[in-house]
Amino acid sequence: MSVSSFAKPKIQQPSREKVDRLLLFS
Repeated sequence: MSVSSFAKPKIQQPSREKVDRLLLFS
């Protein structure tokens, strides 16, 4: 269970970082 929980955030982290950067640039 822990592996799955950590695997999902790691894959979604890049997406969130891109969104945060877009908001900062906006």
